Amino acid sequence: MESDATGEGAAGEDPTRRRVLQLVGAGGIAGIAGCLGGDGGTAYGPQNEVAVSGNGSLENATNASTQRAFASTTPDPDATTVQALELVEHEPANAGGYKGLTVQGSVRNDAEQLIEYAEVRTRFYGENGAHLGTYLASTSDLSAGTEWSFEVVVLESPADVDSYDAGVFGWPP
Repeated sequence: MESDATGEGAAGEDPTRRRVLQLVGAGGIAGIAGCLGGDGGTAYGPQNEVAVSGNGSLENATNASTQRAFASTTPDPDATTVQALELVEHEPANAGGYKGLTVQGSVRNDAEQLIEYAEVRTRFYGENGAHLGTYLASTSDLSAGTEWSFEVVVLESPADVDSYDAGVFGWPP
């Protein structure tokens, strides 16, 4: 069977196995992109300047090791934007000690029911907007109408950070 550059057979013939795999693969990628896209890209607020001095907990190896143990860097893959979760406030702070640079704030559950899981994700940027890392805090069983005070431990030196943004995600009720 002769085929053209697209991998399709001559007129009237069935498509080749390669062409079928290309179409199935493209459809799968589009489907995954649709699942991941959603409102996830718009769930983060605007970038905020980080005006915190010092080098955080990177002053000695013991503090840096402890900081790594308390920092969370892996978002829950099932968490998505949840209309009822509101990021009320957030700001960077140098907590000192082993924590170093943190983002502290609060999230409110405006739903009329329990939200089983919520997380605040923060993305940090350095010079020229280079992404330095993503850090988060999470909680479970956030009751209806309640507010959660969070603290995100960041593994970046304040001196290296120019800005950050934050978003709240969770499991829909």
